[in-house]
Amino acid sequence: MRAVPWHDRVLAGHPARLLFPLAGRALKAALVFHVVEAP
Repeated sequence: MRAVPWHDRVLAGHPARLLFPLAGRALKAALVFHVVEAP
């Protein structure tokens, strides 16, 4: 068993329907920032 007992609680408290949009927004923001900051 892993030494991170809070990991399962975090996943259980945050459904995929909430995690995926946040991850998508983070990736999109990172991509836009990378393109804007590119020389």
